[in-house]
Parts: sequence; structure tokens; C-alpha cells
Amino acid sequence: MILGASLLFVESKVKMATINSMTNGDSWVENLSVAKNLINTNEDSFTIRVRGGDSNEPNKKATDPVGLSRSILHVLDQNPEEWVNVKCVGAKSLFIASIAFQMAASEIEKHSRALRLVNTQWTYSAEIGGKPAKGICMRIFAIPQLHAR
Repeated sequence: MILGASLLFVESKVKMATINSMTNGDSWVENLSVAKNLINTNEDSFTIRVRGGDSNEPNKKATDPVGLSRSILHVLDQNPEEWVNVKCVGAKSLFIASIAFQMAASEIEKHSRALRLVNTQWTYSAEIGGKPAKGICMRIFAIPQLHAR
């Protein structure tokens, strides 16, 4: 089990090793593919996409926050590195993701006083109906309570 602080340390070491290999005269094509593999988390099994729903189409329902919180906890349990990405585009999906994060955090606190959920957020370029949009990706991970203060 890798703890949250250890995970950040491991990620920074991998990125530094990649940067060092880029400056050591290695092929830039190989370095570019390595960098893309480090950055690209779009198609992995640890990414959950949140829908805000569409009032015009009844088959495109919004993501349920309760189900999303359970999915977050399930993916955190399944991922050996103990993180999950939650991607959302639009205000409603961000609101749903925030509620789900709070629910998952309170569920973790009920069962373990030693762990806390934390998240980091960044924006990414997305597309809605063929139009460019900004999305927010939340990376959620569990860290020891000692490091959460």
C-alpha cells in the first residue's frame, strides 16, 4: 500500500528521471512518447467521467452523486497507487463531483480515523457537442491524517 505522500514522492521521482533522460542526449521521439505516457491519463481505468445531464434529452441523465461517491471509493480500493481521476465539464457536473467527493470523504472518516481524502484540480481542454470547452479534472487520493493537517 502506497501512502498519499509517498505517491507524490514517487510521481516526482519518475518525472525527474524522465526530464534527466531527455537532457542526456536520448532520442527526442522516445522521450516524447515517455512524457505522453506520464501525462496521458485519459483512457485508463482509474478515470471517472461525470455527466451534468441534458434537460432536452431524457436518456442523457446526470450522474448520481451517491453512485459516484461509491465509484470513487471502489476505484481507490482497486487502484494499487490509490488515486482516481474524476473529469467533469460544466458547472452542474462540477457540483455533482464536489458533492460526491464530500460524501466519499465522510464515508472514509466513518470507517477509518487514520485516512483522509484530498484532491487536486486542474483544467483541461474538452469538447461538448463538437464545441470546445474547459473541463476540470480532480485527482482524489487518500493520505494519512497526520499529513492532512
